[in-house]
Amino acid sequence: MVPNGFESPPKSWKILKENIILTVGTIGLPVKNSDILLESLKSLDFEDWKFYFVGPVEKEFKNSIDTFYAEFPHLKGHVAFLGAVFDREKLAELYRKARVFILPSKHESFGIT
Repeated sequence: MVPNGFESPPKSWKILKENIILTVGTIGLPVKNSDILLESLKSLDFEDWKFYFVGPVEKEFKNSIDTFYAEFPHLKGHVAFLGAVFDREKLAELYRKARVFILPSKHESFGIT
């Protein structure tokens, strides 16, 4: 078992990485530091890369997203907010495809129940 909760990939998985940068969490929570990601994306030359935000988006952050797309409409094809992905296989597929996983959180924890 690996720390992110996903077991080692079965031999049947073909790991074909794509030019995807992935972040997963509740988008817009201050602790998740989503605003610094959005700010940094403004200055990147994406060429054939895509950036995926995966997770529910806080209501307060939706205005920041709208402003981002209004200022940088050419990035709509490169920066996507996919929403919450509850299907573990679909989420695992995103992790498998992503060449880069980024976690800009100010701090992290895990739930103990």
